[in-house]
Amino acid sequence: RYALNRLPGEVRDFIEQLDACHDVGKCAPSSVAPELRSQLRPVVHPIVRLHPETREQLLFVNCAYTTRVIGLSEESSSALLNLLFRQVLVPESQCRVRWTDDTVVVWDNRALQHYAVGDYLPATRVMERVSLGGDRPIPARRAVH
Repeated sequence: RYALNRLPGEVRDFIEQLDACHDVGKCAPSSVAPELRSQLRPVVHPIVRLHPETREQLLFVNCAYTTRVIGLSEESSSALLNLLFRQVLVPESQCRVRWTDDTVVVWDNRALQHYAVGDYLPATRVMERVSLGGDRPIPARRAVH
């Protein structure tokens, strides 16, 4: 939400009408990519989605999987995605956790992006991941304003 709200209104209005291609195979190791790509094809999602429970508008792109904006030239798509990717790098858009023994963090991947900072060495990082069956992203443009 913070990343989206940082953008000027005219940019938000523009991207609310757009979709982007997401490709999980984009960041897979080259040895795994062909197998992964055959199982998981690129998909198209709205750039601005609604959270299904809170109805908040959320920026739904990330530099790991989002490859292009549908309907824009390669140059325009790249420039727009780079602008959007930078929004999550702003400290005000981030939550940092100071890990101690028995720290538990739960987050909703529909509403944020996870990035592991490698600042825990020489300690080990132990993580358990729970994924629930996903919902289809609801385009914000379908919402009643």
